Amino acid sequence: MPPGRFSGCNRSIVFRYTLLQLPGLALVIIVLLLLEHWLDLPTWWKIVGALLWAGKDALLFPLTWRAYDPDSAHRSKSWKGKWGKIRHMGKDETWVEVGGELWKARGTNPATTLFAEGERVHIVKRQGMTLYIEKDKTLN
Repeated sequence: MPPGRFSGCNRSIVFRYTLLQLPGLALVIIVLLLLEHWLDLPTWWKIVGALLWAGKDALLFPLTWRAYDPDSAHRSKSWKGKWGKIRHMGKDETWVEVGGELWKARGTNPATTLFAEGERVHIVKRQGMTLYIEKDKTLN
């Protein structure tokens, strides 16, 4: 496992993840018990089925643990202070490229701020899926 893969993961996240997986496991066990009763399946089917379900949850944990972190929004990368480049200027929409991704953007003062395609801009904040930008003052 690469170092840092679980950076920020703690016991409370593992506990929360485990607790939220228990209802699904309980449902699988109930279904397996009913199938055993109706189809006269051997007991080892219940054990294997429950273990496979729990194993699935264990395999998915590395991919999903950040969603169970209540503080992840505070640790997510901040947009404030980043730089972008105007990629498209339209009448109603401005698109900015930041880190290889295109984002819809608005000037902090749309009435007085005009941008040109290719111009470097400073990101002031992000609100939803829209970035609020200003002209790069370091180039002037």
